[in-house]
Amino acid sequence: MKIDAWTHFLTPAYLRHLEEQAANAPRIGAFLLANRALHDLEFRFNVMDAFDEHR
Repeated sequence: MKIDAWTHFLTPAYLRHLEEQAANAPRIGAFLLANRALHDLEFRFNVMDAFDEHR
């Protein structure tokens, strides 16, 4: 069993809001938008699958 310990996730609505407001908050907006695993579940699952099971 794999457990994703980093439970943060951006909803599509919040992601759109960040994209619209990124120029007004360049640091945090850029950080959140650059971290694809925060808004792309398929990407996140692929990253998790790349690691062996830890026991």
